[in-house]
Amino acid sequence: MLRKLQALLATARIANVPSVICNVLTGMMLSIFFSRNFPAWNHNTLYAITAGCCLYIAGNFLNDWYDVEWDRKNRPERAIPQGLFPRSLYLFIALTLATTGLILAASLSKTVLVVYAGIAILVSLYTFFHKKHPFAIWIMGGCRGGLYVLGFAAMNAGWLLPKTIWAVDDLFIKTIVFALFLLPVLGMISYIAGISLLARYETMKDMLSGQTMVFASLLLLLPAMTHSCVLVLTSIEPSISSGYLVNPYTIAGILPFLLWTSWTIFRKLTVTIKVQRLLAGISLVDSVYLFCLMILAMDFGNERNDLLIVFLMPVITFFAALVLQKIAPAT
Repeated sequence: MLRKLQALLATARIANVPSVICNVLTGMMLSIFFSRNFPAWNHNTLYAITAGCCLYIAGNFLNDWYDVEWDRKNRPERAIPQGLFPRSLYLFIALTLATTGLILAASLSKTVLVVYAGIAILVSLYTFFHKKHPFAIWIMGGCRGGLYVLGFAAMNAGWLLPKTIWAVDDLFIKTIVFALFLLPVLGMISYIAGISLLARYETMKDMLSGQTMVFASLLLLLPAMTHSCVLVLTSIEPSISSGYLVNPYTIAGILPFLLWTSWTIFRKLTVTIKVQRLLAGISLVDSVYLFCLMILAMDFGNERNDLLIVFLMPVITFFAALVLQKIAPAT
């Protein structure tokens, strides 16, 4: 029984669920810039987080269901090749979880439903193409980047971004406003694509080339710039805020991410261990943006206790991921 439970947790990639929670919550916090208010922590929060987790776990079960023949040759330790569960059960679990998430998303708003459906399509595309085409790493990145959009939309902010851009006359400021939302999404896509690129070599006999490692490293380190864009862009345009280009809080937000990611990339570790540690570091990617948003919130005169969440959320989910990796593998 314990063996089967551990196999289910491994299939669900339970160690990565804390970072999924952090991603959705970070997306919710993105609404601060546009509304200048902290998001309301109500049923919307719980529904959006649960929907994101359901879709993530559903994708993992769907992936193992589809890859069963490949797993029999390359990952025989997985549950279906071992004969612990029938293959049909995995498809049933995947569809049940995906449908549950769909219902929760629909109960929030049409915008959230559309975003959820978009991520679900990306999950399906990744499942069918990830063993066949290298570009699938970008599809996987899109799945994670979509969690930011899901959280943002759940805060009744689905149309807030286009309304904000439409209300501004200056084209330059329009561009900055759009970049404040788009850059973090692209940064998360880049980070996940870097992990996925490395993960392709977990079961390959070919050695990881230096050129591939350099490219993966660039993708992994890019969020240091994209996720700190709030402070840079608002400093360029003082009409948006009083402007912070250099702030000790910025360094506090970026440093843990840079240290953990660089340490993982450049140490002599197996590809599997690198991938697992980088997966835990997804929450540290979020922390860069969250620290910057915290500074912006204080600039708006917001001194609520909600700021404590900004400090604790990425830290808690980061260590939770490391602990859960001891229980079940993250890949």
